[in-house]
Amino acid sequence: MKNITKAMLAAGATAALVLPLTFHANAGPDGKGGKFGKAFIERMDADGDGAVTKAEIESKRTAKFDEFDANKDGQLSADEFNALHEDRKQKRMEARFAKFDEDNNSTISAEEFGSRTDDMFERFDKNKDGKLTADELPKRGKGHHRSD
Repeated sequence: MKNITKAMLAAGATAALVLPLTFHANAGPDGKGGKFGKAFIERMDADGDGAVTKAEIESKRTAKFDEFDANKDGQLSADEFNALHEDRKQKRMEARFAKFDEDNNSTISAEEFGSRTDDMFERFDKNKDGKLTADELPKRGKGHHRSD
């Protein structure tokens, strides 16, 4: 395998395993934690003390790596990394679907589909003039991804 391909795989694997640690994507009003922070703590806090240690993060990261290292050679091949990526993509889709399916009937009605946009518009239209301007929209910096 060419060195550039190995480097790209290594960088991609690192990003896939580390990116969930970014808190600012869904920060609360004070710029801290918010929904993402709470979900992160719930997912990563192995001993239930309400805080996450570096050892807990490393343990989760190792477990995730081992889960997708199908041949147990200590490396992720392109196929193994793709499986990791597809698993994450599937979980994100399921979470987004659940947000839209407000009545939990396993379908999304036109009203449910539109309500998320309506809520977003109301939240961002700070001066309530029925228009969104660039100043009213949240700033998106490096590493800030849409939550839905």
